Amino acid sequence: MSIIAKIREGMPVVALDGCEVGKVCAIGTWRLVVTSVKEGRAFDHLIPLNWVEAADKYVFLNKGSRYVCANWESPAALPARPQVKPASPQAKPKAA
Repeated sequence: MSIIAKIREGMPVVALDGCEVGKVCAIGTWRLVVTSVKEGRAFDHLIPLNWVEAADKYVFLNKGSRYVCANWESPAALPARPQVKPASPQAKPKAA
């Protein structure tokens, strides 16, 4: 079983130095969404899956907490996905 397959929502995320940096909120195709709480407010952050070293009861990262907190991304910082216009219905030929 791969490491990524072992990750579940709600698992604590622990940096290389042993500090907990948050809890898994969601799992994407190439990143984790981690929620951290500061001063009673929750914040979501994106962590690349290549930072994940192991997973059992915790998700262990291969980066220290200072590095993680300095380099994780905010979902709001990502460029918006372009909106795709729905395909227009095909014009039906008129009956003769």
